[in-house]
Amino acid sequence: MKKLLVVLLVGGLCSLGCGGPTGSTKGTFKGPTGGTSKETIKSTVKTTDTGKETTKETTKETTKEKPPEKEPPKKEGSVSLKAGEAVTVEKGKKAKATITVERKDYDGEITLKGDAPGIKVAETKVPAGENKAEVEVDADATAKPGDVEVPVTATGKDLKEPAKANLKVTVK
Repeated sequence: MKKLLVVLLVGGLCSLGCGGPTGSTKGTFKGPTGGTSKETIKSTVKTTDTGKETTKETTKETTKEKPPEKEPPKKEGSVSLKAGEAVTVEKGKKAKATITVERKDYDGEITLKGDAPGIKVAETKVPAGENKAEVEVDADATAKPGDVEVPVTATGKDLKEPAKANLKVTVK
């Protein structure tokens, strides 16, 4: 009886995944990134007292969740700016100027802004896909009469670096 118990115990352990002479294992798996795993374990136990063989087959099925998909790396684009014709503005007043945007691998929204002593280019959004913007140029009371180059900067999400251009402004 003790021998039978030991053989059954060993056979039971083999049914949990032991391969070799007293058991065998086979399995299938669908896809490396998720799916269903099915494992069949077959074990044969032979008792020494009676010479009787007992075969036990166990099937275990496991479902593995698919890991989240990785986003492709974002492609950083660039833009360049070209200021339109020079604009004339009176002290304490405002005028309009045109800025042209040249895009390379970038279609997102762009923000334009700029300033120089006494002169401000109001923050202006260039919508995604657009290539021109009309900006407002404000010469306050401290602006000195004459020609000034006002640096205008373009920034945007996922741009490699800001773009710059000088807008020629004549203050009267």
